[in-house]
Amino acid sequence: MSGLTPIAVTDRDDSMRLLYLVLDDANHTFGPPTPKNQESRFRGVFMGFTFLVLIGILFGTALSLTRFLDPTSDTTKVALRDRITIAGQKLLEAQIKVEDLNTGNGLLSNDLSNLSQRAQNLASRVSSLEALAGFQPIRGNGIQVIIEPAVTPKFTEGVDLGIVLDSDVALIVNGMFVGGAQAVAVNDYRLTSLSAIRSAGEAILVDYQALIPPYRIVAIGDVTKLERELKSGITSEEIAEISKGYGVRFKVESVSQISLPGSNIPLPKRASVRND
Repeated sequence: MSGLTPIAVTDRDDSMRLLYLVLDDANHTFGPPTPKNQESRFRGVFMGFTFLVLIGILFGTALSLTRFLDPTSDTTKVALRDRITIAGQKLLEAQIKVEDLNTGNGLLSNDLSNLSQRAQNLASRVSSLEALAGFQPIRGNGIQVIIEPAVTPKFTEGVDLGIVLDSDVALIVNGMFVGGAQAVAVNDYRLTSLSAIRSAGEAILVDYQALIPPYRIVAIGDVTKLERELKSGITSEEIAEISKGYGVRFKVESVSQISLPGSNIPLPKRASVRND
């Protein structure tokens, strides 16, 4: 029924026999062969349809994968959100700790500043006390007294009473302290609460240092009060008596901005107090 001439089975390759039989059967079943232009059109439609089918399959596969992965994606988002929340809480806690540390540092800084100020005040106080005690140099206005022996010796039983005695020096020193002296030195030897004025034969000793006459006693303090004590006070009366009786000479005069050295004797060590 078709226009194609059947191919003899005997002339065909054995391996292609089945295919040729199917083609022959199709030719006889469907009638005349399809024209060439209609055949290519059929192929185009077939390929387009096949392409659409493949696209649909791929789209369905992608959709199923998306639906399958969505729960995992949601779980990941939740976990990430939880991690961000925890990190935010830790950051807030760290900020609070930093603020607490800054506050503590501020308090420590204030305490350190207060302690530093107290230490400076104590150091200044110690320095002042050491100056008053005679262990620090001091400078200021004051008064000085120069003591010299009598011009003409005053012998009594072979003893010259016109020389300067340790008691004469001690008399002037005590009068200066009575007049409010802040510091006193004898021939540049600074006196302290531990100082002693003694005599060894005809020599006068201050802190076991022998003095060479004339004896120069200097005091720093209120000049008016010092002069009042040494010129019109009780000390002045004793000076006048010694000068008149034995000829010992006393010369009192004011001085301006004079410096007195600190004592060179070692500071005493305090014994530790134990409460047993």
